Amino acid sequence: MDADNLVFVREMCDALGIPLFTVTEALIVADREVGQPSLNIAPGWTNGFNSEDEARTATGGNNPLWTSRRAKGLWGVSHPRNWTRDGSGVARGQRDYGPCPTCGYELPATLKFDSCG
Repeated sequence: MDADNLVFVREMCDALGIPLFTVTEALIVADREVGQPSLNIAPGWTNGFNSEDEARTATGGNNPLWTSRRAKGLWGVSHPRNWTRDGSGVARGQRDYGPCPTCGYELPATLKFDSCG
């Protein structure tokens, strides 16, 4: 796991008081109190939070949160480094092509808009 993500995961688990982990081939499972869902920790994300508020509180609220497809009502969080972001805040593959000289909108990768000629 990336060093930035490792620090993030340690702080998150400390905030939730999670002492026990199981490492599988695909992810790390953080076991919680009986009756609480485990957290599934992958290289770029964690899911299994009971609510958006719990996810925000445990992670500091600075990373993208999302509803989990694992089970109804659960939430997930993207780690600082993941498949869509490299930790710098800029999405991977995202480039700035500058403004269109005709309309002023940010240019797409084609470097022109059909409507601008």
